[in-house]
Amino acid sequence: MAVVFIALTLFLHPARAIAEPTIRIGVSSVVEVDPFVRHTLKELSEAMSDYPLVFEVMPPTQVLSASKKREFDFLIVGPQTMVLLDQLGLAHAIASERSSFSNKADHALALTIVKHKITPEADIARVGLIGPIDSVKGTLIKEVLSSKRTLAEKVQVNYFDSLKELIDSFKTGTIDAMALEPCTLEKNLTLLKNVIVIRETVTDIGQCSISQASYPKTQFAALNGVPADLTDTVAATLKTIFYNGHSTWVPSVSLLPIRHLLEKHKVKEYLAVQPMSIQHLLDRFFYFIVTIVGVVLLFVIHSFLAEVTVRKQTNKLLEIQHAKEEAERDARDKQSKMESLERLNIVGQMSSMIAHELKQPLTSLENYLNALSLLVQKEPQDKLMMEYSISKMIESNRKAAEIIDHVRQYAKSAKSIRTVINVSTLAAKIFRDFEFRTKIEKNLLIQFRASIVPNIYVEADELELSLAIYNVLKNALDAVKSKENAQISLEVRSDGSNCMIVVSDNGESLSNEQKENLFNPLRSSKADGIGLGVAIVKRIMEAHAGRLEFNFGREGLSAILILPMCSQV
Repeated sequence: MAVVFIALTLFLHPARAIAEPTIRIGVSSVVEVDPFVRHTLKELSEAMSDYPLVFEVMPPTQVLSASKKREFDFLIVGPQTMVLLDQLGLAHAIASERSSFSNKADHALALTIVKHKITPEADIARVGLIGPIDSVKGTLIKEVLSSKRTLAEKVQVNYFDSLKELIDSFKTGTIDAMALEPCTLEKNLTLLKNVIVIRETVTDIGQCSISQASYPKTQFAALNGVPADLTDTVAATLKTIFYNGHSTWVPSVSLLPIRHLLEKHKVKEYLAVQPMSIQHLLDRFFYFIVTIVGVVLLFVIHSFLAEVTVRKQTNKLLEIQHAKEEAERDARDKQSKMESLERLNIVGQMSSMIAHELKQPLTSLENYLNALSLLVQKEPQDKLMMEYSISKMIESNRKAAEIIDHVRQYAKSAKSIRTVINVSTLAAKIFRDFEFRTKIEKNLLIQFRASIVPNIYVEADELELSLAIYNVLKNALDAVKSKENAQISLEVRSDGSNCMIVVSDNGESLSNEQKENLFNPLRSSKADGIGLGVAIVKRIMEAHAGRLEFNFGREGLSAILILPMCSQV
């Protein structure tokens, strides 16, 4: 008979033939006191009567360890705990509580708990706050209301829909204390007259801090690994649950505001479980990464623009450099041509000097040849006289050759040979020869005066120094040759360290333009001149570590050759 009853029961109830698995739901003690959560547990039991449901309430501190041991299939927890479960990869939210008043006030992780001044601490048994409690709020309330754990566990939490209702209940004595959101007390200064702050949990900056984002509420989560069909069944059932017309379960919302608050207030439980994943890094450091990327992008753009600018400037500099090099090459070519022209002019001027120098040995050579011719015709021949004449001819010929070689070497840009020269003697000889040629050869009546300090020595090339002195004398002659009472004077003196050769004339005064172009080559005021004389003298002086100066008077001009003196060797 019993066998028949069992078979009939299985036939009439085939769904009960195989027992459904037990659904284990863990509830955090922080959210279990919420009327909506209790209503949800009741509705689930009735709606899923075919499934054996087991509910277990536990402290928030045990939720993580129980989830790691997979002691439950589903969890009902606060938003902070849900963030930790999600970060650890233990569970995922399938529904979130939504209340009609959840977005009317800002929420944060800090609370200010106050009581009446006349209320003893031990008498606090009823605490009021706005909205359902979460893990942080619940922990704070239990920690700060009493030092006795037994009393703290007996505290009754009352929920209010608005701050006005909460304050009115506090004033009438319906509740003994209030758990206020951050900045609530600061915004209602009249409360400070009659309340005592039991505890004020502030942010890391020591001021009230409000999150402007919506604050997610209670979360219904499924542990990872629970069958998908069972998760879908529970999620579908939760959508049918309503409470007092203002609370319901909706698809899971973003927990990013909670993450931001936990990071902002540096909650150690959250910081300890952060996984090192790309998604987490993007969530946590999104704005920082965007800033860095922006800075890098700006740096790249700046570098690119800078490189373009540098290239343009480099090209300009290269063009300038090339133009400068081309100008320098032109200048060198012109300088080389100028030097060649100067040397040709020097050689031309030297030729008139050399012609006079050659006259003496050539005249001597001619005289000795005539004497030798007479000796040859004479009988008997005087051998000693003939030998003497021949030796003198050879000597005269050698002297003429040396003069010619010196000129040729200078024309070929050979290095000058400097020796210690008695400037007094050299200048006097040049001045006498110049005076003789001017009066005899050119038939000019010019008064020559000389004032020479004897035995002044310099180290110089004799030919170049002679040419410099000759040039300034020639310029003086050109200035006075058409003037009556013409005068040319030579003065050789020293100041102890320098030798000064001064050639002066009483010719016409120079114009400003002539003074400006005095040292410029190829700028001559003479009809038959090329303007190289002064430039040559200036270069010779500079080559000998000296200088050329001019003294402009009311009448005429004084050219001053200055050379460093040396001791006689």
